[in-house]
Amino acid sequence: MKTGWFVYKYVDPRNSNAIYVGKGKYSKTGEPRRMFYHWKKLDTLNNQLLKSVLVKIREAGLIPLMTVDSDYAEERRAFRREIELIKLYGLKIDGTGTLRNLSYGGEGWGGQVWTDSRKKKVSESIKKAYQRDPAYLKALIDRHANPEFKCKIKTAIKASLNAPGMREKLSKAIRDGQSASGAKDKISKASKKHWQNAEYRAKVLSAQKARVSTEAHRKLVSKATKGRWDDPEYKARVSTAIKEGRSTEESRAKTRSQAKNQWTAEKRAEMSAIMKAVLVSPELKAQRAEALRQRWAKRKEQGLTRLGGV
Repeated sequence: MKTGWFVYKYVDPRNSNAIYVGKGKYSKTGEPRRMFYHWKKLDTLNNQLLKSVLVKIREAGLIPLMTVDSDYAEERRAFRREIELIKLYGLKIDGTGTLRNLSYGGEGWGGQVWTDSRKKKVSESIKKAYQRDPAYLKALIDRHANPEFKCKIKTAIKASLNAPGMREKLSKAIRDGQSASGAKDKISKASKKHWQNAEYRAKVLSAQKARVSTEAHRKLVSKATKGRWDDPEYKARVSTAIKEGRSTEESRAKTRSQAKNQWTAEKRAEMSAIMKAVLVSPELKAQRAEALRQRWAKRKEQGLTRLGGV
């Protein structure tokens, strides 16, 4: 009975071209089950490039040639062979060969190189696949709308983020990506394009309001803010930045200009009307009176007879 790891490949019976290379582990009964996965799960396959060619093979009444290329006792050696075969046959997605793999192997999705031309090709191929198979798109949408599936994904993400060093690694990757040449302009352009869509804007604002209005969110933000301000280094850095920012003539001029633009005659009249309406409220008057009584009683207990001093 075979054990360990194996590398396999799919060959198109119509033209004898290699269309996929993968790695798997023999089952407890010594079967290369992973090799048959893509064909058996064709209708729910996520790799749209591979799915499109397998569907054509099925429609022709044929079956792809699935063979084990080599066996290994160590996974790293299987990874190495997988990479070698992918380099040998080349990727369809970047025009170097016939394989429908989405990466260069060895690391799965992490090994992918997303050039602009490749992103465009992948996008176009996925759109075409969805157009050919609307039922798959609906199934995918329904799956992601399933509460159980959402809970499963949420749990998996939390487990991944709690792994040692994962948050630091992710933060560094985000910072490096945002600091890359042209990255900020690209992000800004994409964001502006999204916000021009009234439906998208309303959906995002509604979601944000619903989230920030919850007590759990407010407690979370409060805890995070207090935690940051408990750090002397962070507190000193932010305080210094605020002071330096306010001390320049340019910042003061900017603040004055913003205040003037904001407090127009119409705005002042509007705020005045709002404050008058609030101040004449019986409930507010009662609250203010009670607050003053409590304050005066407290000062009397402390031996103070005047609001301004002893």
